Amino acid sequence: MIIRAVTLFYPVEGGRVNADELRQELIKLRNAISNVSSRRGIEVRTWRVTLPFTDPSWDFEELSTTINRISLDLGYIHASLNIAMDSRFELNRVVDAFLKSGSYLSIWVGDFKELSGYSTELFINVLRRLVELGRWLYPGGLPR
Repeated sequence: MIIRAVTLFYPVEGGRVNADELRQELIKLRNAISNVSSRRGIEVRTWRVTLPFTDPSWDFEELSTTINRISLDLGYIHASLNIAMDSRFELNRVVDAFLKSGSYLSIWVGDFKELSGYSTELFINVLRRLVELGRWLYPGGLPR
């Protein structure tokens, strides 16, 4: 059996993360699943960590950079910088945080029946800016 991804949805309190606690949680998760998968002959393709929806008041640039650094050190992929539908973000902050963090970027658009003009505009503008900067493709291909 092959499992494409194991993802830890890590909680954030007040826009901050305890780096030591996160590191310990990632190690515990990896050890637990590695033990089970080796006994059962299961291959786990990727290990990921993701955040809850990002609040515009957080220092999400620092938060996502810290999480990405810890994740990479332990063989995880920082899976996403999540932006909830209708959250109000400055375009340059979102693009800068995304580029600095090394993560994937998710802008939650919800059910297409609920899609708002603001979310659509933010998503399009982020993509446009990434193309303008020549940063729309992950260098070296997608991580495994």
